Amino acid sequence: SDDGGGGMGGMGGGGFPGMGGMGGGFPGMGGGGGRARGGGRGQQQQERPKENLYAKDSAVTNLRQGKFPGTDAKHVWLVEFYAPWCGHCRQMKPIWERLASELRGFVKVGAVNCETQKSVCGMEGVESYPTIKMKKGGVSTPYDGERDLSAMKTWALEKLPVNVVNLRRPESLTSFLEKDCADAKKAAAEAASEAAAARAEAADAKKALEAARGGKAPEDGTPEALADKLAEARRAAAAAES
Repeated sequence: SDDGGGGMGGMGGGGFPGMGGMGGGFPGMGGGGGRARGGGRGQQQQERPKENLYAKDSAVTNLRQGKFPGTDAKHVWLVEFYAPWCGHCRQMKPIWERLASELRGFVKVGAVNCETQKSVCGMEGVESYPTIKMKKGGVSTPYDGERDLSAMKTWALEKLPVNVVNLRRPESLTSFLEKDCADAKKAAAEAASEAAAARAEAADAKKALEAARGGKAPEDGTPEALADKLAEARRAAAAAES
């Protein structure tokens, strides 16, 4: 430490009592030598690592200025803001990488090195490490829960938009085609049937109205009632087709 360097300097700088001109101490043992060694250790302590914690082939995406999710982002992002020298960040690294793997296809997981991306971290108001935020449509939502895999994964999935179907995984696509898509087709067929019935009813009402206006006695009421029936049938047909 710096205190250790100063102590060694003091021992050399005083020299031996009564030796006159040799009071400056022996060459190499003086205060200057001690301070140089102490200063060297202090300088090493101040040199903090700046390299990214996550490799290029990691499941975690290294984000930076120009490659940071904004208002036009197509995906939901879970972002860690960290410093490479931060002990808590290093401890969380394997958890964050596993989280990225388990959320693949649902949520993008990234990380910002605040030692090299100070402007991004400043823009996001990062004051401590690690800071975790979800980025969705340009809106940042901070995470204040436990830093374990289960808690973070649950929180991320709960923040996803409702009724999102992931089709990137083969099993998800199969399920969608066999169930969700089949249900949608069935609902579409039922709607089409209802629309056809409504159109047929409207056509019958129109014919009856035209007959009534032509002088023939209507079987289903007055011309006014038939006109109302026609209007109602047309509205039903339009609603069934929408």
